[in-house]
This record gives sequence, C-alpha cells and structure tokens, in this order.
Amino acid sequence: MQLLIHAYRRLEQLDASLQSDVRQLVGWSVPQEEVDRDGEKVEDQWVVIGQRIDDAERVRVQRSWLIGRTTNRTAMILQFSAGGQPFSEVIAAGTQQQAVVAYCPGAAKQRAKFLSRTGIEPVHGPLPGTATLGALLDAAAEQLARQPWIQQFGFVVLGATFVPGPQGWRLRDEQGDSLPLARGDYWKARAVGGGAPTDVVCEWNGDELQPLALVKGGDYWSL
Repeated sequence: MQLLIHAYRRLEQLDASLQSDVRQLVGWSVPQEEVDRDGEKVEDQWVVIGQRIDDAERVRVQRSWLIGRTTNRTAMILQFSAGGQPFSEVIAAGTQQQAVVAYCPGAAKQRAKFLSRTGIEPVHGPLPGTATLGALLDAAAEQLARQPWIQQFGFVVLGATFVPGPQGWRLRDEQGDSLPLARGDYWKARAVGGGAPTDVVCEWNGDELQPLALVKGGDYWSL
C-alpha cells in the first residue's frame, strides 16, 4: 500500500503502461471501448486452462486463466457478478477456441478480454505449460518486476505430482523441486493421476499453489 501511494504521488514520472496500472489499482476504471481500441490484440488458439470464483459478500469474482497454444501467452479474464446475477460472458474451463483477446493497458499484460471467439470445443491434446516449478517462479518474478502489485499468476505445471507430507501437501515437479499447496485434501487429485505425474493447472499467490484442474491422458479434470 505504501508503495502504491508513493507511485501515485509521482504518477507522471512513471512509464505510461505503469501509470495505467496505478490508476486502476487506486480505483480508476478502464472504459471497455479503450481496451477495444488501444489494448494489445493477440489471436491464437486460446485454452481456458482453469477458473476460480471467489465469493466476497454480495459480489462474486471470477478469474478465468487462458494460455495461447502458439504464442504461449497467458491471459486472465476477470468478471464480476452482484446480487446473484450470472456473469456477463460464459467462459467454460477445459475448453479451447480460436479467438482474439485484447489486453488491458498495463505493464504486466495479464488482464484481458475476448474480442471474438469461434469454434469452442473441449480441450484435447497436451496443454501448453512449464516443465519445472523454477520456471514458474521465474515467470512470476518477471511479471512482478514489471508490475509489483500482481497478486495471482496462472500456470500449467507439466508432469507434476501431488505429495502428502507432515506439514501439508506439496506439488513436486519432475526435477524433485516442490512448492506448498493451499490447505486441502488432494487424495482425489492424486488418485486421478494414479500417483503418476500429471499436468496440473494452478494459481500461485507468492506463498502457495491453488490447484484448479489437471489433465491426464488427454482428459481434463476440474478440482
């Protein structure tokens, strides 16, 4: 918070993209027409790798994580719903589609929206992702270096294993490195993989991983 206040007081000294991030963080809204007009546009076969919904009193927040098969770019589509109303756009985890997304102005190029999409189908084939947890941390660090207020990162860890331990569950990659999982019971996830490595969709918040889905033998399983 102190860093954000410091940045806002010196807003004109920041790069234009970081200025946009700071404005949004202190409450300025970005008009959708501005995103449509000025946002970076990327066309790809976009895979909705995972989704999370947080209930905060009267408002529900949905984060849908996407990865482009060709560009390997990651995008997060954020939607809000108040008073029990449905989200404005139906986005199903475990699907893929040829689409154009526009990134909101900002330094990290994370939040985005669909401009167009066609040919929505269930995901098939291996997911694009990273083979090591070290690469996951490097990618998160790179984004934080550009925009230090990011709170979540969406990733696919290829060939990962759910491992129980005395201090809680961890996710281990094929190199033997591991990171802590959010508090929960992951025996079902381990059973789906038969104890063998699987491709795991997860959200990293800097302290722990929250698994969202896994892919085994081409089948997508929401967690």
